[in-house]
Amino acid sequence: MGIEKVIDDLEEACRQEEKEILEKAQQEADSILTRARHEVDSILHSSKAEALEEADRMYKERIAGLEIELRKLQLAYQKATLDAVYSKVLELLKDMDRETDKELFTRLLEKAGRTISSGKIYCRQKDAAWIPPGNLVYAGELPMVGGLVAESSDGSIRIDYRYETILGDIWEEVSLQV
Repeated sequence: MGIEKVIDDLEEACRQEEKEILEKAQQEADSILTRARHEVDSILHSSKAEALEEADRMYKERIAGLEIELRKLQLAYQKATLDAVYSKVLELLKDMDRETDKELFTRLLEKAGRTISSGKIYCRQKDAAWIPPGNLVYAGELPMVGGLVAESSDGSIRIDYRYETILGDIWEEVSLQV
């Protein structure tokens, strides 16, 4: 019976070795699966984070684009409103009553006279009668809503006091503030 005992011992040793190999293989497989799960989780987490970052970036870009578009619309509306007001003011100046028109013309003529002692005055034909005799004389008509253009005798100084020019200067200042 000695051989049977040796065979039994050998079989037992083989089964034990097989068991150990299978356990070791199972541990290795479990370890590989655990690492793979961690890797997958990491990739998913990373992908989610990247996707969220990309979505956030796209959202911010869209908001910035919409803010720019809104600002453009606001500026276009403001410009349209300012243009309408400008046209209305110009119409009011054009339709001003003669008494107020004469008062403004006289003030502008006096102001021009402080800079130009002698010279020519260009204005509307109907306003020429408001130029008093003196060193500033009517030189002709220019197309204008009202006001005057004064020019020194030698032509070196020219002052534009037309209503539309004055309004344009004021309008430019107002537009810069808006």
